[in-house]
Amino acid sequence: ELEALIPEIEEKIADTKDMKKDAEAKTKEEATTHLVTGKRLLLVSDFPAAVTSLAQACELLSAHFGETAKECAESYFYYGKSLLELSRMESGVLGNALKGVPEEGDDADSSSKIEDPAKMTEYEKQEVEEKVGEAMEKNFQSLCESKDE
Repeated sequence: ELEALIPEIEEKIADTKDMKKDAEAKTKEEATTHLVTGKRLLLVSDFPAAVTSLAQACELLSAHFGETAKECAESYFYYGKSLLELSRMESGVLGNALKGVPEEGDDADSSSKIEDPAKMTEYEKQEVEEKVGEAMEKNFQSLCESKDE
């Protein structure tokens, strides 16, 4: 009786292996799709979407191969690149608002351009607020225009 069950057990094991291979192939295909999509989004400067897509590719590949596997290298590279571009884009918003203001490391105490916010009048505070708002709006418009191109 036991010998009659052996072929049946071997068949089930083979089926299980086939199912595992199919699942691995699906995972690789999905990760590749996210990687290609992320690279395309990076190319067209849609950095937030690229970060999301490439993060998913990294997650799938690292779950399948392990975090330090060479198969993950390309997705990690483009994920890092997209994060860098996203941070550059976001820091550009602040850069436009702070033109002419020296950085912290500069000699800010002796600069006549920088005042203590507590000593500013309401009119001066409102003026600064308007300039910052205009700079942010200008940056937003330029990003929208470059995205439409």
